[in-house]
Amino acid sequence: MNVAAEQIQIASLISKRVQGHAAAGLEDVTLFGETADYMAGFKRLMDTCTRDEMDGPCESFPDFYRYAKILERIAEGIQSGAIK
Repeated sequence: MNVAAEQIQIASLISKRVQGHAAAGLEDVTLFGETADYMAGFKRLMDTCTRDEMDGPCESFPDFYRYAKILERIAEGIQSGAIK
């Protein structure tokens, strides 16, 4: 599988998982816990995409974008010390 196809597959899987949990009404923190097993895939995307290349999956898969924003907020909270 080429890198672009792998990136789309990972983003699609994460999006479907987030969409299912979001439909159940889970809040972001709970959703993060329920999707923690997808963090390796997300890291794989970060390792194989440029910042601009991450825009494609985020535009194509809104629930993937939501997951990315959840991770971003958690990282910012850890960095600032608001999350221990």
